[in-house]
Amino acid sequence: MRKLLLLMIVVGLCGWSVSALRRNAQAGVRLGPVYEGFAQIRMTIQAGSRDLELVVIGERPTEAECQKPNGGVEMAMACPPGAQCAIKSYECTREIDPRYQRMLDMQPSTTHYVHFRVPEGDRTRRMVMVGWGMTEAESARMCERARALVPSTPLKDKLTASCI
Repeated sequence: MRKLLLLMIVVGLCGWSVSALRRNAQAGVRLGPVYEGFAQIRMTIQAGSRDLELVVIGERPTEAECQKPNGGVEMAMACPPGAQCAIKSYECTREIDPRYQRMLDMQPSTTHYVHFRVPEGDRTRRMVMVGWGMTEAESARMCERARALVPSTPLKDKLTASCI
């Protein structure tokens, strides 16, 4: 039961991340100026006796996304039945923790994480998703699920997801 619940969390959040990248890539053109920094969303997940924290960091969110952070609400909707999820924070900032910058640069970490890339004009937008508190096997499974979802998105020819 516990493994099934965790798998549901992973699948839901991977789907949310892929759809957020797709939406942001499309909206970046329509919603105006880009914030030259990072959007960071943190969500706590309590599943049974487990406490996890999911962190998603993306480069260059639009100014509109930073002023009206809908992503946190949408991310919370990915919470599966039986788990308790709460958005801990949603912020746009010029600087991020150095470990997340290393993840955006695709460098190894103490846990597996998902690295997304999508070209936007002459630049590439990067995003990472990491689940703190997951076992090595769970974080590896999260990566593989995210990679498997890419071919089903409208951005399948542009979007890449890597497991690091």
